[in-house]
Amino acid sequence: MINKEENEQNVDLIVGYGTFITNKMFKFSKDVKICFVPKCRRIYVNTEHFPFALDDPSNDGFFALLFRVEHNEFKRLDFYEGVDAGLFYRKKIPILVKKDLNYVKKQAYIYLPTEKSISDHNLSLECDKEDKWIEKIRENPDVCEKFPELLEKNGNIIPNIKSLN
Repeated sequence: MINKEENEQNVDLIVGYGTFITNKMFKFSKDVKICFVPKCRRIYVNTEHFPFALDDPSNDGFFALLFRVEHNEFKRLDFYEGVDAGLFYRKKIPILVKKDLNYVKKQAYIYLPTEKSISDHNLSLECDKEDKWIEKIRENPDVCEKFPELLEKNGNIIPNIKSLN
């Protein structure tokens, strides 16, 4: 996907928290890392085949995968995520990226549901307090083996998480 020699100005980071994980997109990408999305809640409603992420200042956050993508790939990803259909929008947010045994702050894009999607799917922070999408991740042993942090329900395994947020 991205060569080290390529101009870093044409590259950005994007968080994969749902089907990017279960569809094993990491197998087709280089330099995929574990990341933590603070102050956000992943919500899975059983009527859909994918989760949503909502801002939630009271929640530690959740673990996801971080992908490096070229800017020209965003059009394809936006289509995949239903941006043109009004399902999601792409927003840059602060995240924590695993680097060796520590976590560092970075900025990355994430797909969040539009107000219309929130209304259409009756989404709220009360819908899924347990992060049910983790059960979908568990159905993929190769994902669990490569990225065991994805099975964690909060950021307690991150040293000094409160000071990083």
